[in-house]
Amino acid sequence: MSSATFSWWASSKRNARWTAVAAAALVTVLALLSAFVWMSPSDLAKHVSDAAKSATEALSPAEKKNAELTAQIAQLNAELDSVQKKLDQAAAQRDHAKADLTTAQAGNESLKSQLKQLQTAKSQLKGQLDALKADSSASTEALRQQVTTQQSELQNAWRAGSSSSSGTGSSTGTNPAGTPVTPANTPIEAPSKAELLSPAGRYWGVYEEQAPFSMSEVNDTAAKVGYTPTVVGYFQGWDKDFRADAVQDAWKNGMVPLLTWESRPIDDANNVTDRPEYSLKNIIDGNFDAYLTKYAKAIAQTKLPMIIRLDQEMNGSWYPWAESDASGNSVNGNSPGEFAKMWQHVWNIFEANGANNYVIWNWAPNIVNTIGAHGGVQSYDTFAETYPGDKYVDLVGLDGYLRSPATADKASFDATYGTTLSYLRKLAPNRNIFFSEIGATDDGSTEQSGGYKAQWINSFFQAMQDPANADIMGFSWLDEAVTSYTQGVRNTNDWRIASSSEALDAFKAGLSAKASDYMLNPVDQ
Repeated sequence: MSSATFSWWASSKRNARWTAVAAAALVTVLALLSAFVWMSPSDLAKHVSDAAKSATEALSPAEKKNAELTAQIAQLNAELDSVQKKLDQAAAQRDHAKADLTTAQAGNESLKSQLKQLQTAKSQLKGQLDALKADSSASTEALRQQVTTQQSELQNAWRAGSSSSSGTGSSTGTNPAGTPVTPANTPIEAPSKAELLSPAGRYWGVYEEQAPFSMSEVNDTAAKVGYTPTVVGYFQGWDKDFRADAVQDAWKNGMVPLLTWESRPIDDANNVTDRPEYSLKNIIDGNFDAYLTKYAKAIAQTKLPMIIRLDQEMNGSWYPWAESDASGNSVNGNSPGEFAKMWQHVWNIFEANGANNYVIWNWAPNIVNTIGAHGGVQSYDTFAETYPGDKYVDLVGLDGYLRSPATADKASFDATYGTTLSYLRKLAPNRNIFFSEIGATDDGSTEQSGGYKAQWINSFFQAMQDPANADIMGFSWLDEAVTSYTQGVRNTNDWRIASSSEALDAFKAGLSAKASDYMLNPVDQ
């Protein structure tokens, strides 16, 4: 071939020579590689297998660890899901408990409201039942009196016939058994309410433990003093019905009955003030209307006059009808102004049932000397706040004692009553005054032994002779030795008129002095 044929591959002889060398080297390398491959196939496979095995062995622990971790993660996720479910259940139970508590609280309030309504209804029903019993008792009493009258008429007719047939008479008569006959249903004579409010002289009375149901103590005191009292006092609570026999027995003995009527159970101690069922508001709201109506009707049916001292010493703090204590704190849940409203409410019920034709209403605060804040004198405004008004009060009064320990400066009429009397005369200038509950303690009854009872009694009766005290209609003396609480302190005082000969002599002399102007009924010796 010609040289022109290789022009595209080697342009010169030099290039052609290097090209041939390179080609030969390439062929040689390829031949060696092929020979290596064909001559050592097992070694190469082994090397490849070993490499694969090493890779597999290196990968297997990691995969195992990964699997274990994956399993642990799954377990933890399961436990987490279980805890979350429990949390969700606890939250649901808590929400249910809250809902149940709210429902229970609402139910409790509802039950409280229902209980209060039931208690009110019970009180009203009890009052209605009591009223029905009273009406029934009144009807039974009227029937009994009618039968007694008929029996008396028959006995009188029999006596008249017997006297006529025998030709002899008898001033007293006898029944078939031969015993004297006392005329039945002898009327009890008593002045009217108006006459009692305009007496010929001053009243003087006593409180004795058993009177007027038993007059033995009254008679004993009368024998010592020499005169029969014209007033007899007694106490009753709102847990008791009206006692017609007390009023009748008093008048049978020629004495005006003075009832201290307390809106609380009669057996409560004098230091018990927490009586929420007897709060002033409960009375004003009508919770005792049935009881009060029954009581008023019974008085009207008895048709005998009497004095009622309703809830005495209301300006103090030791009874459940007090409005507040000396520091202004509420007593028994009461509020200022409620006492007067309570009094007016009771008076209106009595008026509606005809009882006010017979009742002399006696408003009787405690003397102000010892019940002011921090030992001071009570203010006039605080004193006057409980006054219901002249329309509702027939007699203004006061309660006050010479208490232990007595001292010479306290043992006088003016020291005991002066400030309170000035308040009363300012508050109700058109009303007479009655000393509703008074007395003097006995600490030996002589100045030498530390007692000033006789001195105080002398001062008391001397003051009664002063024309400036002409508006004082009389007094009722607590003739007992009494243990009570005074400003939280327990004391026993001997208030008895005859606690000593000195006290008794002073009392007799003062009572019988003509200038004292007391109505005196001498005791038959």
